[in-house]
Amino acid sequence: MKLLNRARKWDAISGINGVNPNGSFLVTMSPGYRYHDLKFMTLAVYYSGSAAVSPIIIKSAAGVVGTGTVKPTIVNGVVTAVTMVAGTSNGFAVGDTITFPDPTGVGCVLTCNNAIGTLTTAYWTVTSGGTASPCPPNFLIPGQLFINASGSTSMWDISVFDILAIRAASGFPDQYGQLSVDFTEPRNKWRANNELTAWDLVNTGDGSKLVPKNFTVSGVINPLASSPSLVGNFCYDFSPNHHYSKTLKKWVRVQMPVVKHAYTKQLVSGENVFTDLPHKSPLRRMWIRGSQPGNIYQLYVLPDGEKAFYATQQAVASRLADDGFTFAQPVNSGVAAPTNLTNNGPVLSNAYDIAYITDPDGNLGRSVNTDSGLEVHIFSEVQQTSTIVMETLPGGYTG
Repeated sequence: MKLLNRARKWDAISGINGVNPNGSFLVTMSPGYRYHDLKFMTLAVYYSGSAAVSPIIIKSAAGVVGTGTVKPTIVNGVVTAVTMVAGTSNGFAVGDTITFPDPTGVGCVLTCNNAIGTLTTAYWTVTSGGTASPCPPNFLIPGQLFINASGSTSMWDISVFDILAIRAASGFPDQYGQLSVDFTEPRNKWRANNELTAWDLVNTGDGSKLVPKNFTVSGVINPLASSPSLVGNFCYDFSPNHHYSKTLKKWVRVQMPVVKHAYTKQLVSGENVFTDLPHKSPLRRMWIRGSQPGNIYQLYVLPDGEKAFYATQQAVASRLADDGFTFAQPVNSGVAAPTNLTNNGPVLSNAYDIAYITDPDGNLGRSVNTDSGLEVHIFSEVQQTSTIVMETLPGGYTG
């Protein structure tokens, strides 16, 4: 007799189409699984250093090789030209090839085609501007990642940057070159019902049976990316989400996928009041960042006019630090605000200025329900553009 195996399984994501510069990629995830996460690996030619560094000799036709340093010119991650600096020897010969170390890029090959004169006047041809290597996901996919149930119901439409930033601010920064799409969240793994938000998408069909639904993941590849590549794997099992209904006196299926949508709002200096944000679904979390980090200093949230959340940035950062969340340093803190938010890394952990998190302990029952409306007050030191990422529960998914 075959034994029941409830262990989580891993498999490669297949059928990712359209991965080319400016291409619209799409992958369809098959029905019938309970998905816990997707992990994508993003690759492209991605040299980032431009300072002069010591060359690495690949081969030399001459008995004595030249010395010195290489200063590359980099355009969209690709080495397009080099200058030899700080050298006085002309020991390089025509045909000699070198490469050089770089913080991120690999595969560049430079060939000497004229060794007349000093090292600094030797001529070098870029034989290879680089080969694909891990790169920041928000470089490969600079815009939004779209996840749709059955190709039509919008579940996620937030930027890759925000996916990375939310995970980092929650205490689980991705490795370099990795994009994690979490359904079962790693920070909730200690809870008994931690798998409740796993994607187990079904509808009731004709009412007599459950019909599994697929979902699609799509986005647009950076038109400036050279040799882009997107691969991935997913974690899954076949155990359905369910709970025991005392009313029906039987186990029933539960669908609790977290829906994530992003909204852009213009802020003036001072208080900004918004009453047009969606409110029909239970609100779990609201992440807010400004185009000038560190300049949002206070947040009020009023569901149905009730004072549910009045807090300064310092209070939010202090209280949620106990739960492993991190936020941007305010401009008046004496700590420099982040200036480079283009690459995933430690700086992503403080990308958000402030947040409204109803469930720091992962208890979905703490999400806020509204009837007549949601009022949000954002206080800004300066005029700027804000991004608001709202996480809601299944009201955003009808099944």
